[in-house]
Amino acid sequence: MPGDSWIPSGVTAYVIRHCVLTDLVIAGVPLLTVVQLADTSATMNERHYGHLTVSAAAEALHRIAL
Repeated sequence: MPGDSWIPSGVTAYVIRHCVLTDLVIAGVPLLTVVQLADTSATMNERHYGHLTVSAAAEALHRIAL
């Protein structure tokens, strides 16, 4: 029935795709894997999602710090 969608009005497939890719990167999925899943170039993914890996890298270095 129209209007009974669980997806808010105005949310497009592109927005959902971007949210999923963002969640994958934040969850620690390697960017190469995200590139393969998204079927886009590594350059494009670095441009859009690379900043999300900065905190993950800092956390990893903190865990191995002696």
